[in-house]
Amino acid sequence: MQIPSSLPARMGAVLSTDEKERAARCSPQVARAFICARSALRRVLAGYVGQPAATLAFHIDEWGKPSLPGPARAIHFNLSHSGNEIVFAISRHIVGIDIERISPTPPYEIIPLVLARREQQCLARLPEKERAGFFYALWCRKEAVTKAIGRGLDIDLRQIDVSAGVDQGETKASLSIDLKAVHGAWHLHHIAIATGFAAAVACAEPNCSLAFREFHDQEALAV
Repeated sequence: MQIPSSLPARMGAVLSTDEKERAARCSPQVARAFICARSALRRVLAGYVGQPAATLAFHIDEWGKPSLPGPARAIHFNLSHSGNEIVFAISRHIVGIDIERISPTPPYEIIPLVLARREQQCLARLPEKERAGFFYALWCRKEAVTKAIGRGLDIDLRQIDVSAGVDQGETKASLSIDLKAVHGAWHLHHIAIATGFAAAVACAEPNCSLAFREFHDQEALAV
């Protein structure tokens, strides 16, 4: 969904006190994205758990990854936003999602710090005009995996290779990393978003099927 230039007054009403205080500390642009993303996620999750969006409480683990308490913990979710676009994933399996706006001048200086050897080789072989899209496709896939694992900056991104079949609908990530939270092979799904954006979903379930829903009407989410 897109972040509107102005939010319906009711949209932020479902946020917790902590979320409202966090939004108040942000710049207007960042606050608008935060309120829109969190309120939309709350309303969608409310439909799954059968309770009002405003009453949802989130458990935050030691790495900052949120989850729902009690029986609702079986519902996994993740969200991301970049530019004016927001994406979120809801699943019965552990899931991670990421979206990035493709800049014409990517931060290539970080390549040695974040890309695996094979990823660097694949990127270097591409024509200059194709490198930016490929770089952000790799970045989204890596971020989706790390967000699914839920360990953030504790992970050396060079130990996650997502270069296989970047342009394919579903591929696997290759991990040379030993983390207790990692279980099985991470399956990566390309998401076709608006022009100028890259996005990907990571799930540990090999037979995970994706169903996409696009939100255009913010008022519908602000009911």
